[in-house]
Amino acid sequence: MNQFNIKKTNIVGLCAAVLAVLFSFVPFYQVVPSGMLKSYASSSLESKSYSLIKYNFFGALLLLVLVAIIVLFILEALGKATPVISIVATGLCLASFVLILLTIIVGNSDVKEAKEYIEAYNGTASWLGIDMSEFVKFKVGVGMIFEIILTLVIAASYWINELVIKPMVYKMPANPNLNPFADMINSNRGYGAANAQYNPNLQGSQPQQFNAQPGQPQQFNAQPGQPQQFSAQPGQ
Repeated sequence: MNQFNIKKTNIVGLCAAVLAVLFSFVPFYQVVPSGMLKSYASSSLESKSYSLIKYNFFGALLLLVLVAIIVLFILEALGKATPVISIVATGLCLASFVLILLTIIVGNSDVKEAKEYIEAYNGTASWLGIDMSEFVKFKVGVGMIFEIILTLVIAASYWINELVIKPMVYKMPANPNLNPFADMINSNRGYGAANAQYNPNLQGSQPQQFNAQPGQPQQFNAQPGQPQQFSAQPGQ
């Protein structure tokens, strides 16, 4: 069994992803109505706390992406890293921050319903000088704050690992690779070069050769009673 070695993987991204998974189960958003409003409002205005995975679809998708990031980084630490694994892991790290933004922007249907109810009721009670927004509090949970911070760290974890952790913590020579997709680009170039070497006749600058050297005249070698043999380069 391969020995686990954190130097082989993105330790910043791994730790941040683990913490982000843990904070996905704490309150992400809260709707807290006052006691007086509870007796008149619908059941949707009861005190509710929403975790990341219960907030909306993008929150649940973010949790799956975080778990995938952890698995890929563990594979790297076990020495099973490939250019594909590294590229996919970095891509998911960047996607995690996009997903947390989409989670916040899309919001939750229950929260929107509560806000619409308050706005509608404000129109009725405005003549009494009552602001119904004072009776319902919409609170950002601890989970949202930490998820934003952690996903931002995850998205930047590749560069943090290259510029800070490797030279300062692991004492590795300062030779950072700031392009996380360099392996994919180099592998694609190598594939094209290998094909060119394997079949050089595909190159338009090299003429095909048929048993003759350029510049030599065509030769007709035949002996009596034998068929003529012709060997020449096309175009001559």
